[in-house]
Amino acid sequence: MAIGLYRTECARKDSPFRSAPITAVADLEAITLAWVHWYNNTRLMHRLGFRPPAEAEY
Repeated sequence: MAIGLYRTECARKDSPFRSAPITAVADLEAITLAWVHWYNNTRLMHRLGFRPPAEAEY
């Protein structure tokens, strides 16, 4: 499931994680790091009572 979310949330042209076109592998790596940080720490999860995963760990 995360792969599909990655493609729709991170790699698309109008993604909030992109500030410019991807022209090098380093650009894609930076976007991916930002997305992974959001996915693991900030996104709101229904199963956690609409809390981010990082908050629910405590």
